[in-house]
Amino acid sequence: MFSDTVLCHTCLLAEKEQKLNAKYKESAFLQDGFSNWKKAREKFRDHQMSQCHKMAVENVIVLPKTCSDIGEMLDMTLGEEKKESRVNMAKIIENLQFLSRQGLALQGHSDEESNFIQLYHLRAKDNSKMIEWLKKKTNKYVTHDVQNEILEVMALQVLRDVASCIRNGRYFSILADECTDVANKEQLTICIRWIDDNLELHEDFIGFYEIPTINADTIVLAIKDAIIRMNLTLANCRGQCYDAGGPMAGSRRGVAEQILKDAPKALPWACLKFGNITYEICKLIKFSPKRQGLLEKIKADINLERGQQNAKLVAGVLDKMRNDGNFDKIYEEVHRKAMELNISEPQIPRQKRAPKRFEVGTGEPSFPSSPKEFYRRQYFEVLDLAINAINRRFDQPGFQAYRHMEDFLLKSLREEDTPDELKYLADKYGDDLDILSLKAQLPILNGLLRGDSEDRHFECFNDIYLAVKQLKEPQRCLISEVIISVKLLLVNPSTNAVGERSFSTARRLKTWLRSTMNQSRVNSLAVLHIHKERTASLDLVSIANDFAQKNDRRKVKLGVFTEHDFFAGGSCSHH
Repeated sequence: MFSDTVLCHTCLLAEKEQKLNAKYKESAFLQDGFSNWKKAREKFRDHQMSQCHKMAVENVIVLPKTCSDIGEMLDMTLGEEKKESRVNMAKIIENLQFLSRQGLALQGHSDEESNFIQLYHLRAKDNSKMIEWLKKKTNKYVTHDVQNEILEVMALQVLRDVASCIRNGRYFSILADECTDVANKEQLTICIRWIDDNLELHEDFIGFYEIPTINADTIVLAIKDAIIRMNLTLANCRGQCYDAGGPMAGSRRGVAEQILKDAPKALPWACLKFGNITYEICKLIKFSPKRQGLLEKIKADINLERGQQNAKLVAGVLDKMRNDGNFDKIYEEVHRKAMELNISEPQIPRQKRAPKRFEVGTGEPSFPSSPKEFYRRQYFEVLDLAINAINRRFDQPGFQAYRHMEDFLLKSLREEDTPDELKYLADKYGDDLDILSLKAQLPILNGLLRGDSEDRHFECFNDIYLAVKQLKEPQRCLISEVIISVKLLLVNPSTNAVGERSFSTARRLKTWLRSTMNQSRVNSLAVLHIHKERTASLDLVSIANDFAQKNDRRKVKLGVFTEHDFFAGGSCSHH
């Protein structure tokens, strides 16, 4: 058959299904291909009216729509049984949707006392046939395995929706953290931070991974597996945030360094969260309106450049405090106050040898000879830890990138030269940004944000972000490269609080009473509970059909679900 010939699609289907009479077949439209284009209209009309085409249309299109299943034609009760099964199956799916969205336990001390069955009984008060159906010995679809299967289908639909949104936003960052659950299993939580077209920030939970060990190689494999399953590419990863532990932040084989080899633009951020210290600081500020007002003023006025200057200033002050004279002065003052309050003299703690892994050299261990010497060591250790933490936080690569990009936008709005910042952007984000177009769009940005007002000032990136976010879509199109730079700034994570919140969800779902829950069920329930809005708007008809089409037995017993199945029998939800 030549490339300039055509065949009749309907006739070909009928021929494939052997539904054409041999004496009516037209080879030009079935085998050889029609090519007489001068008489195309006439021949097409003739073929349309031919016995060959009429027979094909009747057998392939008309009869399947007008005739029911053979089993239903032979036994009308089969159709009613299918309908009843679909209606009751719809109730089961809706029950699972409700319980998982609310994070409620499905099982109880026994199957009959479980929330899942009791909710079914509650809804059966509106339809007595539901109880009769539940008493059947077979095809009830209420077993634990069936529940897990339906929950997994629901969770996959939610994750596909999340993945589609992330791909549309293009750039994303990886957030990961680890904890031990009530069953004493290591759980790695993986979340994705991304920005949508309206410049709204999203941090979405992807799932828990049960890992045998918390070494860096295992965590990297889990992260890459999660990225592949979400149909994302590390080439679009622009940040990563983990805690400051050894496996995550190791300078050679740490998780961040290994991800950087595959995604050089995925700049790491160390999530330096100090739970107890943060809690005490929050209490200090919360109960004082004056302190809270001061904090709000600092937040409104500070930007990253000033923040880095302040950090260096604080580190310098702490470094100046690191001397024996300053310690002696503090120690004597504390000792004097302790005597005034009649507090007993300080004592040296019991001497303990350090673990061998911390020993350096072969010399004898050194112990403080007096209480003052003991507290001297504590004093210098605290100062060293504070100075190193400040330097590590404000000198990390992600912070430097954020600062350069913020400085570029702020200086551009002040109409200052930005050669260093532009060079940095060209080196780091040359593939993401068209630098020449970006420079050309800066005057437009200035005009859009400032307008005719010369009094409007932008002190930090947040001021720019709020102003750009208020622009309408046609205005944003004029500064498309600026919008990309804003997204690159926003996608950088500074903390991994969303990971901590996912652990709180895990503790609510996998309690001491439900410690034997398998990993697939934990993941499905966590996804459905955390993504509540998406769970509430699931397409239950497609979920039911996915479940029914997984094996031939279900196809026979359930058939094809429609929206009517979720309305019949007193159902009150529609998706």
